[in-house]
Amino acid sequence: MSQLSTIRSTPHMSMVVTGLVFLGSAALALYNQWWPEALTATVLVPLVATPWLAERWAGVKVPLSIQIQYAVLIGAGPYLGGYWNWYEAWSPWDTLVHCYSGFVISFVLVIALAKTLHTYQLHLPVWLEMVVLITVKAFIALLWEIAEFVFDLIFDASAQLDNTDTMTDMIVALAPSVLIAGALYAHRRKGSFTYLGDLLEAGRGKD
Repeated sequence: MSQLSTIRSTPHMSMVVTGLVFLGSAALALYNQWWPEALTATVLVPLVATPWLAERWAGVKVPLSIQIQYAVLIGAGPYLGGYWNWYEAWSPWDTLVHCYSGFVISFVLVIALAKTLHTYQLHLPVWLEMVVLITVKAFIALLWEIAEFVFDLIFDASAQLDNTDTMTDMIVALAPSVLIAGALYAHRRKGSFTYLGDLLEAGRGKD
């Protein structure tokens, strides 16, 4: 059974469960008057609708595997890292989350790339697809670090510890996109890494 057929039987159950966890956590924080944690969990609740919105507005299929990866990402980052304070309790957690996000976002970018190529009837050489994937992921990593920098300035926080922390985050977030770009090349040329084929079909909106 392909990733696309799986999504028919359990459309967004993983996101529903994730949303209920966040909602329950928000209620727990309000009950205990943990105001920052309550805000974090409350903000996370609407984020679980992102896959559904992408399907509705962009006309793509969001495979179940991507939904699960996305749920794990927002759970590992703002939820465990922020709500449960894992970032401060264990400093490598931030690096691990950045690395994992590189894989998830790169897979999503493969879907977006396929959607763009299909919509505008473009035929790019595979090397250019690889450049686009890596460049867009690098831009996202840059925007994230800028956002952390601005956040620290406004709220006198410490999301960015120093230059080493910032550069490490950017490198570990970008490295997965390089690997996936290589896998995309192998798929286009030799048909290997069939999971990427599922993602490309998802971007074209195919069942």
